[in-house]
Amino acid sequence: MNVTSSQHVFARLYTLRGVVLLLILIGFVTQTVCAQRQYVAHIGMVGVNKTRDWVILREMSIQAGDSVSVADLPEILERSRTNIYNLGLFNHVALTTQEVGQDLFVLITVNERFFFLGAPILKLEERNSFDALNALLNQDLRRLSYGLSFSWRNLTGRNETLTFLGQLGFSQQLGFEFIRPALWRSQNIDFNCYYLITRRPEVIIGTDLGEPYWARLHATPLQLAQRGYVAFRKRINLYQGFYLRLGYNHYQVSDSLYDFVQAGDSRWYLTNNQGIENYATWLWQYAADYRDVKAFPLKGWKAQVYMRGTGLKSMGSTAFVKGGFSFAQHLPLSHRWNFSYGSQQIVTLGDSVPFFEKSFVGLSANEFPNISTEIRGYEPYLLSGTYVGMVKTELKFAVIPRHIVRLENMPIEKLQHTSFGVYLSAFLDNGWVSDKSLSNYDTRFTNTWLRGYGVGLNVIGIYDLLIRMEYSRNHLGQGGLYFHSSLPIK
Repeated sequence: MNVTSSQHVFARLYTLRGVVLLLILIGFVTQTVCAQRQYVAHIGMVGVNKTRDWVILREMSIQAGDSVSVADLPEILERSRTNIYNLGLFNHVALTTQEVGQDLFVLITVNERFFFLGAPILKLEERNSFDALNALLNQDLRRLSYGLSFSWRNLTGRNETLTFLGQLGFSQQLGFEFIRPALWRSQNIDFNCYYLITRRPEVIIGTDLGEPYWARLHATPLQLAQRGYVAFRKRINLYQGFYLRLGYNHYQVSDSLYDFVQAGDSRWYLTNNQGIENYATWLWQYAADYRDVKAFPLKGWKAQVYMRGTGLKSMGSTAFVKGGFSFAQHLPLSHRWNFSYGSQQIVTLGDSVPFFEKSFVGLSANEFPNISTEIRGYEPYLLSGTYVGMVKTELKFAVIPRHIVRLENMPIEKLQHTSFGVYLSAFLDNGWVSDKSLSNYDTRFTNTWLRGYGVGLNVIGIYDLLIRMEYSRNHLGQGGLYFHSSLPIK
């Protein structure tokens, strides 16, 4: 071997040794940083006037006495801040820290919202926002209802909600609801109970070419409905839980219903000709929710599995079981761009199902908590079936990213902080509806691939109020401008 070759060999050995030493050094530094931990000595709070401390601490990813990684601390604090904000009790939440040696002191600063909300009820009881807007434009107020609603949030500082409702006009309603998180704190079990009685002179008893078919009596109520339940939620951790609801439904219709149906057969609305449906109900649900701000999520995912049904046929007038799942994910592409997609599937099993217990597209009311079965572009129509499936996608651009605005000149402290954001969106929704019930006579949209697409403007306001203005088209080539106030992908 000549001298030049030897020099090349030694040079390569030195280079290789340098690379190895550098990798060892990087690994040592990384391990040292990751191994650095701090002891959470105390968690304090500022701005908390009514809310109990444990209600807030229950949402924290860390507690006093924990040892946390320094590298993971920023993400832990941000996740905890979002969890506290999602309680819906505060306009603004901030978490700051102070280090004293190896000890960490955490300070939570909040601005509480109004907890007592008494408000008059003045609404059009239309099928959805599309019908309500058309009724206003046409000055058609025959479905106008009015009354009073009183809601106490955070009644005793434990994040309870007590609501009373009294209503007259198109429909007469009287009811209440009580929600109490952590009824048994040691077991992390929440409680909820509800009762509502409703008298209506007009109900949707079917569809015709995809449009709702209303039946109305001017002198007497066409339908009397009573619904009530008690429910419990077992909280597994901050993001997962099981929900169980047990209830009873009673529906009674006037004999005049037979005037609206073919050959006097009311079974396309009810499952019998006695004019009464009564049955016990149950609902079971598992949910894993890792979204950030639930009012308008931009990051994270949520998955749900749900089942709902009645007791045995011998225990009521009908028997059926529903099951399904939903999934949604929100992906931040950059500081201003976000992509979301989601899917909902619901299938109904049973020999006979009342019309109002089928699954619907185009109806504001949801049969399962926290899902959306709207397909954009089909707002003018009402679709019903024993199977409803859909996949939705949406791309959003933040003209003004969602943030908390402080109104310095606002004299009312509880209104000094408000959320605000403006987002442009482009979307594509796809769906499928099939119907194997007794009332499967309207086949215009069943067993047809449904698709809606368009663009929209999303504005987030005070108390996370969302207003969506969208232009969308459906597979028939029909387009329109539609308004909504709820999330399309939850």
